[in-house]
Amino acid sequence: MHPDVEVLRATIRVPTVAERDPDLIDSAPFEQLHALLAEHFPLLHERLERVDLGEAAPRALLWRWAGTSSDRPVVLMAHQDVVPVTPDDPWTHPAFAADVVETPEGPAIWGRGTLDDKGQLVAICTAVERLLADGLTPAQDVWLSFGADEEVSGPSAPAAVDELRRRGVEPWFVLDEGGAVAGQAFPGVG
Repeated sequence: MHPDVEVLRATIRVPTVAERDPDLIDSAPFEQLHALLAEHFPLLHERLERVDLGEAAPRALLWRWAGTSSDRPVVLMAHQDVVPVTPDDPWTHPAFAADVVETPEGPAIWGRGTLDDKGQLVAICTAVERLLADGLTPAQDVWLSFGADEEVSGPSAPAAVDELRRRGVEPWFVLDEGGAVAGQAFPGVG
């Protein structure tokens, strides 16, 4: 299996479950995910500026990749958290197994966070890591903002926005997760 697929599967196996009550959040899986990201994306961790959002969002990740200019900064977003597993979930495979299943369209990964949103998180980190390895310096600053509580509308994204605002950063472009990849999801659109 391709190494990038294995990295995605490894992130899916980490149960970074969001909770509405902050006292119920288990930080250990987030720490495990952060260690996994550091292991697989060493250049990102060595060369980008990590911004600590403090107690407002202790599990959130915010990095600045300095470009040759900061006039038109780009923000690439994803989130680390997933929704809890409930006993009545109709899943065919365990939520955190990251099973690879053959489908008529080809192999697919089953697991919490595959689409929402660890796939995007790993894709962004992989792209940045490869560009760093190639020696690229972006034309504009690039910010990576990876929240830890998106599923419960928690404080990670507002804390990142506050920090960017405090630094005078006005994004020119923001890429965040969007609609699902689906065929024939809406009548007449496909």
